Amino acid sequence: MGNKNSENKTQPTRNEYLLDSKSQYNKHLDPNYTGEPIDDSIYYGPTYNRKCTDFLFLFLFIAFLLAWIIIGFYGFAHGDPDLLTHPYDSSGNQCGIGSASDYKYLYYPFPLSGYFNYSVCIKDCPDSYEYNITCYKTHIFKDCIFGFEEYSNEPLSEYGYIRGVYPTTGYFSRFCFPDTSNRKWLFDSYDEVRDTSDYQILIKWFSDVIVTWPVIGIVVAVAFGFAFIYLIFLRYFIGIVVWLSILGVFSALLIFAALIQWTATNKYQDDTDKETRKTLWAFSAFLYAFDALFLIYIVFMCNRIRLAIAIMKTSTLFLKDVWYAIFVPPLFFAITVVFYIYWVCAILYLYSDGKIKKNSESPYLSWNGDSRNAIVFEFFGMLWVNTFIVALNNFILSSAVCIWYFSQNTDSRAQTPISTSFYRAFRYHQGSLAFGSFLLAIIWAIKIVLKVLKAVLKSTQTKQKENKLIVLAISCLICYANCFERFAKFINKNAYIQIAIQSTSFCKAARDAYFLILRNAARFLTLGTIGGIFMVLGKWVITIFTTWVGYMIITNNSKWNDKIYSPVFPTIVFLFISYIIASLFIGIYETACDCLLQCFLIDEEFSNKKQRAPEHAPELLVAFMNRERDPGRASKRCCC
Repeated sequence: MGNKNSENKTQPTRNEYLLDSKSQYNKHLDPNYTGEPIDDSIYYGPTYNRKCTDFLFLFLFIAFLLAWIIIGFYGFAHGDPDLLTHPYDSSGNQCGIGSASDYKYLYYPFPLSGYFNYSVCIKDCPDSYEYNITCYKTHIFKDCIFGFEEYSNEPLSEYGYIRGVYPTTGYFSRFCFPDTSNRKWLFDSYDEVRDTSDYQILIKWFSDVIVTWPVIGIVVAVAFGFAFIYLIFLRYFIGIVVWLSILGVFSALLIFAALIQWTATNKYQDDTDKETRKTLWAFSAFLYAFDALFLIYIVFMCNRIRLAIAIMKTSTLFLKDVWYAIFVPPLFFAITVVFYIYWVCAILYLYSDGKIKKNSESPYLSWNGDSRNAIVFEFFGMLWVNTFIVALNNFILSSAVCIWYFSQNTDSRAQTPISTSFYRAFRYHQGSLAFGSFLLAIIWAIKIVLKVLKAVLKSTQTKQKENKLIVLAISCLICYANCFERFAKFINKNAYIQIAIQSTSFCKAARDAYFLILRNAARFLTLGTIGGIFMVLGKWVITIFTTWVGYMIITNNSKWNDKIYSPVFPTIVFLFISYIIASLFIGIYETACDCLLQCFLIDEEFSNKKQRAPEHAPELLVAFMNRERDPGRASKRCCC
């Protein structure tokens, strides 16, 4: 009887089985699962009881970094950059090195296109047609007898390998290139060489930059000032601009549809225009329908648009209160520059740790397997360390924003968000940052390998169908890698915010961020769309305005206009500097927007759970949340 009852016992349904709280695996199979409730320990903000996260990966990163540095010093000890920086003559001898140490200049006796492999090492560059050249003797140049003047009135191409003597100029203490100031025939013949060797214009451009250096300081000040003005503009007018832009898009679509309809009705009335008239009517109807859908979308999304506006306004308050956050990216930029200087030197020395091999065309550098592997290791180390530095910068800014958000309306506002974030990053979370940056570095390495492989295949002269198919397949893989890269950057950015708040491992932080985004997908999409537009717009408005100011100063002031060769290169420098400063401000602003949205969503979930007004949010977001919680307003509205 007991067996019969047990057999008739009601079996759990599939959904009940999937939602079984005892099964940590199965609940993730439920399509309605949106993550665990937020831990109450972060109700008052980023947790103070922190722990070291992903410390095993930190040990791996430290071991990798030590190996990376040791290999670099191995290159410094065994490499010889002179093998790369001194030219070789047509016999494979290196000018200025070894037995040819007194012959440091490479000279082309007949420097026409197609004859550049015909060269010799000489002591000094000739400055006239009668100059007595002293050369390094080889199997090609068994003596140093040169003569060129007798051929000055004849076409050079008829004389093949002539040992010519002509006026030259020494460049970089390595090369002798033609001096074309005296003979037109020489200028015409050596035009190709002249184009590749003449750096006089570059010298003038750099001198222009030196002359206008005070203006560069003015441009920097203007860029910072205008960036602050743009942030003030966003603080007070972004709401008006957003709604006017939406109204403008709706009106433009409506007017365009009406114009097409009017054209179809009044311009194409004949029977011969029947097909054209139908096509225009159909296009007009499509625009009317699209405009109607756009209006419906805005009606249903207007609440989220207001949230995006409030978030963007609040981000300007963060930059006003924690203004010294603007110094964090320049600090890490300087660290990155030092890192790249070391890396370039290490690669240069490792690359030169080889043997010079000679062939019939030109000498080349050959390495053994260990040297080649060391170069690959150093290259991947560059990717990983670079992404780690970026991760540190992003985490510190994200942590500062989170600390600032939850310190509003409390007594803890006196704490310094930036210094606290630095301490937390280096004390607790280097392992998680190394983990996230490692994933991104792997994707970058795969992309680079695929692009190099594609370039190699495309550079081959074969027209085989198999090669084209392989190139197409690699192009598809590069596209997939680009998608993975964008996804990894998105996950990393949001995971670092969760680490800053909850002090969890990278994987758990990425999962929590994913479910938080999943529960509020429309809000993230709206902020990403509106914020992205204004960030790109702000970056270029600041850049163009600042560059224009610098250009007007140097072209309308005789103090600089009369002393420069051309305003082009200084203006390019102004453009570059102003773009960097604009990117600095907008990058911090973008990080603040992303962090504030996550902090707001966490604060909102706590407020809804505890049925009380938000305690931590800044004033603008408190006003938004109170407005949404107003029961009288909620009963009167439809969607907005």
